[in-house]
Formats: sequence, structure tokens, C-alpha cells
Amino acid sequence: MWNTDTMMCALFRTIAETGLAPDMALPLDFVPVDYTADAITHLITHQEPDGRVYHLTNPRPARLPLIVERLTAMGYPVRTVPYNAWTEMLANLTARLPDHPMAPYVAMFIEPARDSEVSVKQMYTDGVFPAFSRHNTDAALAGSGLVCPPVDAGLLDTYLREFRRSGFLAPPSASNRAASDPGDIA
Repeated sequence: MWNTDTMMCALFRTIAETGLAPDMALPLDFVPVDYTADAITHLITHQEPDGRVYHLTNPRPARLPLIVERLTAMGYPVRTVPYNAWTEMLANLTARLPDHPMAPYVAMFIEPARDSEVSVKQMYTDGVFPAFSRHNTDAALAGSGLVCPPVDAGLLDTYLREFRRSGFLAPPSASNRAASDPGDIA
């Protein structure tokens, strides 16, 4: 299960509905909740609290092109377009449909971060986004048997099948693409 009121879920749905994805290597650092719960339980029951930080990130994340690949494999006709063309489509889509799931997140893709000249695109493509060390987490979980599943085709397909089953994501069809009317984007 996944809370579908998130930016990442809205992004997946928007890509599936419009058939367009930004041509960028946005990280997909997904950490399943069951692993997270097990890891936290292990940490609080096996580690003395001493102020160390434990980052629960995925040691094997993927990039946005993998979601494009998985949606295409499920029958959604998706193509990548330049980032600026995609954000223009996104702004037009959410202006027409202010209740669209992606509407609350448009500014993240278009405007610079607060008190900064850096946009979301620059954070991910210019090496600005911080890397979080898993050193403490890996050391504390060593020998526990807990393994975070990689963000791969199997994990993404599990999420996408659940999105379809729950109705969050409509089955692929020509009507999905026509309903969003992304226009002729190069």
C-alpha cells in the first residue's frame, strides 16, 4: 500500500495519463513501509540511544526512466520530452484542472526553491541534492537479516498493479491520453 496523496504518486499518475515524462534522471529512492517499520523496530530495540542519525534510504534506488519503462510495459504509451516542455504541459494541465493530483506540486518543478536560485531540476541534475549516508544504518542492521528491496522492475510493477487495482491509476487506453490533452509537445 502507498499513500497516494504524495507528489511521487501524483507524478506517476500524471505520466500515465498524459503519456509524457520529463527527460531527467529524477531519483526514485523508495523505501517500502514494511522494511522501514522493521528497521526502526530493530534500531530502537538493539541500539543504545546516543544521538546518531540513521537514514533509511534505499541503497539501490533507481531513476525516473525506469518508471517510464514499467508504465510502457503495462501498456501506457509514454514518451519523454524535454524538461521545459514537460513543465509547460504540467502548468497548462493543472491550470485547466485545478483539482488534478499534481496541482499542489507544480511549483516544485517550475519555481526555484525558497530563498534560492536553484530549481528542483537543478537540485537533481546539477549534483546539488544532498546524499544521505547509510553508514550508521548499515552498521546497526548488519546481521539482522533485514534487506531493503531494490527499486527495480519488480518493486515498481507491484506499486503500479496496486495503483490499478485501487483505481488510483486508470487502465491504459486512448481515452486517458485524450482526456488530458497534453497537446503537441516536441
